[in-house]
Amino acid sequence: MLQSHSHRKQSLNMQTKDQELRTNDNQAFHQIVQAHKNRIFTNFVLHQGKCIRGISTYHSGIVFITKGLVRVTSICSEKQQMVKGGEMFLIPRGRTFHFYALEDTYVLTCSITVTIAFCEKHPIGELMKYIKTIPEELKKNEFGLLPIHPYLLQEVKISQDIIYDKLDVEDFQEIKRETILLYMRHLYTPVEKAFFFLPLLNEDMRFLSKVLEIYKPNISAQEFIEVSGMSASTFNRKFRKSFGVSLGTWLNRKKADLIKEDIILSELPMQKIADKHLFSPNHLTKFCKLHFGVPPSEIREQYNNGNLF
Repeated sequence: MLQSHSHRKQSLNMQTKDQELRTNDNQAFHQIVQAHKNRIFTNFVLHQGKCIRGISTYHSGIVFITKGLVRVTSICSEKQQMVKGGEMFLIPRGRTFHFYALEDTYVLTCSITVTIAFCEKHPIGELMKYIKTIPEELKKNEFGLLPIHPYLLQEVKISQDIIYDKLDVEDFQEIKRETILLYMRHLYTPVEKAFFFLPLLNEDMRFLSKVLEIYKPNISAQEFIEVSGMSASTFNRKFRKSFGVSLGTWLNRKKADLIKEDIILSELPMQKIADKHLFSPNHLTKFCKLHFGVPPSEIREQYNNGNLF
């Protein structure tokens, strides 16, 4: 089993700065994300009782919770995870999550890619050989939650204090990310790292990255293959090997996820949602019944009544 790390109690200087990213509501947070989508780091405070709906990353990202307590919900699987100060988890690119703060929660996110390395000679892909050693029950854990080692926690807290202050430059952020990954390389076992980065590990990581880059809402399977520059047979073979399903099935699942997000995270009329996804209202209803068992109006109603759909 994965071993836990001991934690040292460390004080955190969270004095208010002009550039500190604080948010009290969902809209404010998404304005922050939009403004900082090209940054490596995003730093924000989610106050007790506040909820951020629809966190969807432009890149995969490591989420460090340095203080507080937050309930994280995956909108796709509806699984929940309580994350407390001193813990971290991975959000894969394209996944969508809700955050609900049970205490004032201090968060730092660090974007990464599938081809990033712990250092020049140690790419994340080298962890693939350890996947078989991860216990099966842990492979089902969507969040890959790990404690933040005390040394790493200290580095993350320093980053929170200064990265949006006087050293808010790209080169500095690159150095801080490299430092954090170097800490992770040396402070965690290979099995722990394989568990944490499992969503990014794939036998053909470059192909996986290419698929995620090509994907856009409403893209057809034919267009997907044409953009890839591969023959249909080669692409379909590599895709099934990497994702375990056909391209058509995967695209339908992605469409279902996006439609569900629009239904529960927006106030758009169903006609507008149908138009957005190139459906007629009748087709949207049939699609939702097929994938979720109920029509779109019921999905929204159940979610608004507090039921995670």
